[in-house]
This record gives sequence, structure tokens and C-alpha cells, in this order.
Amino acid sequence: MDFALISKHCRHKEKKLFTAFENRKPLLLDVAREFYPAAIPGLQKGVEEMADGYQHDDDHRMLTTTPMDCMRRGAAGFHGNLTSPTTPWFRFKLPDFMVPDGETTHEQRKLLDDVTQATRWTFSRSNAYPMLHRLYKHLLTFGFGCMIVTADEQRIAKVTTLRIGTYALGVGEDGTVDTVVRRFAWTAGQIIRKFGRELMPQYILDAEKDPTTRFEVCNLIEPNATGDDKAHDPIARELDMSDDTVYRSVFWLKNAEGHTNNGFLRAVGFSVKPFVAPRMECEDGDTYGLGPGIDALDLARGCQSFKFDELNIVGRMSEPAVIAADELKDDGLRLYRGAVNYARFGDQQRAPVVPVFPNPPGPDGAREERADAAQEIARLFYNDAFSVIDAVRRGETGKMTATEVEAHVREAMQRLAPVATLFDSELLDPLVTIMARYTIAAMPTPLTPDQADQLADVDVEYVSAIHLAQKQSVIAGIQQVYDVAAVMAKGGNPEVLHRVDADRMIVTLAELIGCPESCMKSDKQVADAIEADQQAAAQQAQLAQAQAQASAAKDIGSIPLDEEHAGSAIAEAMAQNDGMGGMA
Repeated sequence: MDFALISKHCRHKEKKLFTAFENRKPLLLDVAREFYPAAIPGLQKGVEEMADGYQHDDDHRMLTTTPMDCMRRGAAGFHGNLTSPTTPWFRFKLPDFMVPDGETTHEQRKLLDDVTQATRWTFSRSNAYPMLHRLYKHLLTFGFGCMIVTADEQRIAKVTTLRIGTYALGVGEDGTVDTVVRRFAWTAGQIIRKFGRELMPQYILDAEKDPTTRFEVCNLIEPNATGDDKAHDPIARELDMSDDTVYRSVFWLKNAEGHTNNGFLRAVGFSVKPFVAPRMECEDGDTYGLGPGIDALDLARGCQSFKFDELNIVGRMSEPAVIAADELKDDGLRLYRGAVNYARFGDQQRAPVVPVFPNPPGPDGAREERADAAQEIARLFYNDAFSVIDAVRRGETGKMTATEVEAHVREAMQRLAPVATLFDSELLDPLVTIMARYTIAAMPTPLTPDQADQLADVDVEYVSAIHLAQKQSVIAGIQQVYDVAAVMAKGGNPEVLHRVDADRMIVTLAELIGCPESCMKSDKQVADAIEADQQAAAQQAQLAQAQAQASAAKDIGSIPLDEEHAGSAIAEAMAQNDGMGGMA
């Protein structure tokens, strides 16, 4: 293996991507000061200093946590309403083109439901949910984030949300993120335990027992060429991984040129993209997105400034500036709160000490300005939209009518819809796909080739609170049409029911609210059930007719034989028989 070639390629990529990231770093640092101080070590300090426990920026005072609270509420809103750990938020289903007759077999439904339940279990068993919450905070604050997702023997999958400032991204020809390079600092013992001794430089082996010295490790994750495409990828030829390896991950020691294997540590292959790197509001050609934190940066600074003004005014009101009489210079003057001030007044008639500002400005103006800034920051972080959804969910809509509630929900969804759609494509689709792949690989009973083919092109349908709220107007419309049709039918217009397809309504509602397919019968099963009901009704009618005919025959057999009653009794029995359609 040509370690020099691999080392040169990886170091070139690492330098190129981090150089591009440095241009954005000052803006990200300003945003982190106001909204996410935990990210400052990664942005401001090197990995060695960061690993030593550097946690705070001593040059910045956060007088109010309002901006940070708004960001946290927004992240919690997306986490609880888009990827809630407590309620199902996705399911697998076959795309329409795979079921052209609209019928899904029982075996297909069972397979899809089983894989859905298993993947949900993997999400719960792994550390995906706490890492997702951290990622939402990164997305809302900085406009981008990155998660590494790898297989794990104990938890099926392991998720790591990378700290802002410790990694850089690269995009492919289609504009999506396809490359991640990251840096982290480990002790020699950690490096040896992770990568073994075989390819380890001697200076790392010598420092194995040193628990204080850290060495910088780099990791490049990028696409790997397979098959005939290896002819155009010399690194893929050198690594010579299997043909199903679509991504490669290379680890090396920084500043280890000239040492064993030029610092190369390990190369790992993946059959699925091992990371998720969503972005918000990303323009064509831009690697990193723009989040609400950047939009609200000036407002956050204003919020801090208004708080400073408020505290300053309150302080001046409690210890105001004063003008003292000249004769007090020799005696001295103490003007601390709670102190006693002694002065010699003599025959002086005027007050010896008066305030400089008889009517100082109050803190109310600063409070109002700060409240306005906080309200706008909350709006930028979607706090108002999530408040509407939470109020509807808890039934705390006050005296609002159903129409007013629907209007508020529709307005909230109009603000959330673009972000939710973006998260679907850049975050949830790849994340669910990766977790499903690891789940299927860990199943105790391997899938048959036919089952694997069926799962190759499944769709992910999202049924979270946000997605259901987006569909609420459609759901409400269906229910309203059904209710109106039922009222009109009871009011003497039963023909209106011919316009309503109740069966299709139920199917559509089940799809909209995310009802599992296993709970719904297929079209064929419904047709068979209808046919069975019709046959049972026909048999029941035949039985009732036979019983009526038997009863008529019995009545005829009991007709009196005397001439007085015979004629009238026969006529009555024949009339009853004619009313029943005649005897067989």
C-alpha cells in the first residue's frame, strides 16, 4: 500500500476544506457568543486546548440568557414534534409504482411493519435521540450540523454529533455534502487502544503511559470508487476495498510526516453513507447554511445591550450622582447605600447635597426595548409556531372556535413547512435509511432475497406531530364533508350519500394519520368480505322465505272443512300466499 500517496491525498483535502471553513469562522464565533457558548471552545481554541477542558470565553459577559433560551425552545420544539422519542414519527411503505393495482399483500405489510418497529427500536436503544437534540441546536444556531452514524455491537448503531469548529464539509457535483474531515485530540493510550500497535509511530508508543500529552488525529470520510470507476480513483485502488464499499474513512496522525507510514492509522469502508450533514437555507455553491441564529445576531446583541442599560439605570437610581457644597470637601462625604453621611451645615440655608439629575430616566424604556427584541428572536426560532401546536394538543385554545383554531394552526404550519420539508430531505431521509440498514444487518433472521428486493425501494413516510398538523386541514375537510352528508341524509336527502365514497374516505384518513398498513384490509380482502356479506344476506332471505312458505302451508292444512268456513278460509290463505310471491 502506498502510504505516501494516501497521506498526501488526505492532508490536501484536510487543508483545503479547513481553509474554506476559516472564512466563516468569525461569524460563527459571534453567533456562538450569544446563542451557544458551548461551541466556543471548538471555534476559538485548538483541539489540544479544547480537550484540556476549556469551556468558557472569559472576554464575553452574557447579561441575559433570553437569546439562548429561545434557541433551546426552538430545538426542543423540533425534537418533540418532528422526531419525538415517545411517539412514532416514521414508517416504511411501498411506493405507488410498486403496487400499481393499489393492493399490498399481507406478507408485504407484515415485512414493512416489522422493519419499521425494529428501526424504531434501534433509535430508542442507540444514543440517536440525545444526539438529534444537539444537532437541532446546531442547525438553528449556525445553519448546519453533522452526525457520524456507525454500527455498534451493543446498541446496533452509535451516533456522534460533531462539535462546531472541529470539522469541515465538502460538497459534490450535485451540491449535497459528500465529504467530512474532522480533527480530535487523544492521548497516546487512547490512540493505541483504538488503532492497535502495528502501524503506530514510535513516538506514540513511547508516550503510551503519559496521560497528559495529547496528539491530534484527523479523519477523512469521502466517497469511494467501486468497480470500473476505480480506474479514476488511485486512492480506491490502493485501499482495494470490496465493491459494496461506497464510502471510505481514513484516519491519520497530524504532523507525522516522515514517521511510520507517514502517520497512517486505519482505513474503514462503509456500504452506506456514514454521516448526515443537514443545512438550512443553503444557496447554490455554498457549503454551509444560514440559520436563525445568524438572522437574530443583531437582535441578540441588542438584547444584551438593553439589559446592560437597564442594570446601569437601576444602579444609578440606587446610587445617584450628586452635587455637594464646597465646605464638605474638608469633611469628606460617604454616599454608600445604608451609610450615614455626616456634614456641618452651619447657617447655610440650602441643601448641602442635591442630585445631578432631579428626574433620572427609569429602566422601563430599556425593558420594553428588550422585550420587543426577545419577542422577535422567539419568532425567528419558531417559538410562536410551536406554542400554537402545543396549545392545540393540550386543548388550551380558550374560547376560540374550531375555525379560529384551524386558522392558527395553518399559520403556524406555513412557517414550519419549509423547514420541515428541508429537514425531511437533508436530515431524516438519510438518517432513517442508515439506521434501517444497520437494523436489518443486525436482525437474528436474515432477510430472504425476495424480502431484500422488496425493501430496496421502500419509501419513508413521516407521521410526526408536525407532519400530521400539516395534513390537519385535509383531515378536517374529509370529516366535515362526511358529517354534512350524514346530516343531509337524515334530513330527507338520502341520495347525497351516493356522492360519498365512505370506503375511500377511511383509506385516505388512515394514510394521512399514519395508521399501520397491517391494521387495514387490502382491496381484495374488502371485496371478499362484501361478497361474503351479500351471500349471507341472500341465504338469510331464502331462509326467511322458506319459513314463510312453511307457515302458509301449515295454515292451509288447518282450514275448517265445514261448508260454512271452507270458502272464506281458502280465499284468505290464497291471498296470503299471493302476497308472499306464491308457493314453490
